[in-house]
Amino acid sequence: MRPLYQQPSDMENEKAVMSDLDRVTQTISARLPDNYEMDYVSLRNLQPTAWVEIKCRTNPSTLYTDYMLSLGKWESGVGHHSESAPFVLIVRFTDGTFYYKYDGAFNPRTGWGGRKDRNDKQDMEQVVYIPMNKFILLYGAH
Repeated sequence: MRPLYQQPSDMENEKAVMSDLDRVTQTISARLPDNYEMDYVSLRNLQPTAWVEIKCRTNPSTLYTDYMLSLGKWESGVGHHSESAPFVLIVRFTDGTFYYKYDGAFNPRTGWGGRKDRNDKQDMEQVVYIPMNKFILLYGAH
């Protein structure tokens, strides 16, 4: 069985990001079950307004020209996407929290990537590269 790398502090960081998002968008967030590829659904009047994947990074948004995301997460987000409830990727960097809202038209470049620091061969997988200029500052310094 593969080790679970998500720590309680990771969950707290995600909750903090969603709490801020709820405040900004006047929605209510619900954590999705572990068998979903997405992290949260944002709701208004019990209707989904966004399918949300959250990432919290310890680097500034300007470090890389592209944001790398698992192809599986991308495909899940695209699969959940609808006009009324789009797929939204939110990334908290050290210099602000940014979001990318899938528009149904963008097809990112794909490749092979992932982490190499844990000596876990399953950390390397097919990924998509989303240009950082497609992200919009949600809140925070920049």
